[in-house]
Order: sequence, then structure tokens, then C-alpha cells
Amino acid sequence: MCRGISAKTNEFYGRTAFRRLSIHPNYQALQRLTEISQHNAFASKVELLSISTYDRATGSREEYEQAQVDAASLTLPRRQHREAEAPLWRAHREQDDKAFVERSAADAILLTLALQRMSNVHKVLIHSVDTRDD
Repeated sequence: MCRGISAKTNEFYGRTAFRRLSIHPNYQALQRLTEISQHNAFASKVELLSISTYDRATGSREEYEQAQVDAASLTLPRRQHREAEAPLWRAHREQDDKAFVERSAADAILLTLALQRMSNVHKVLIHSVDTRDD
């Protein structure tokens, strides 16, 4: 009985959650895509893969620079200081991920392996999104 419920639930969930996937070309997102592709029930449900490029998820240059100022401030309470540092750490991690992926060609390898296991993908869309204000 539990296996039957699990099979029906996986079928519905797979069709609903994985029919259209949207990822950013960073190592973490490609790892998630690889994990989905290794799950046969979910991998077979993917029909459309959308890849959106971006440089920095912290927002505009002004927001990034303001976060730098806030993080360097000696007058902020400790909690606000940590909150101000968070976008800087995210941006640095993203840049590290991007540099690693560019140096190693890991993005092409991970994407190729994932697509080989996703036999029902009919479309791959690549969107270039530039969030820089310069």
C-alpha cells in the first residue's frame, strides 16, 4: 500500500515540480540538476530546461556598494553587521563558483551528463540577464 501511494505521489510530484526546470549556470545549481537527473522518475518528467545567466545576485551596483559600506561600519550592532555582510559573501561565493566553472569546464560536463539522463527534454532555453548598472 505504501509503495503504491509513493509511486502515485512521485508521479504527480515529478510531473508538477520537474516538467519545467529553471537554473542559473553556477556549480550549486548544476549539482542540483545532476541530482534530479539521477532520479529516474523525476528525470523522465523534465521537458523544458531554462538556463538564465547573471553576474551578481546581490542586485544593483549601488546595493552592493552600500552593503560594503554597512559591513565596514563600526557603529552597527553585531546582528546588522552580519546581515550587511551576507550579500557580500553571496557575491564572493558566486564569483568563486563562476571562476571554478569557467576554469574547469565543469558546467559543460555536468550539463551534458544531466541531459543524457533526461530523455524527454524537448527545449533548452538560454537567457542572458545582466543585472549590472555600469
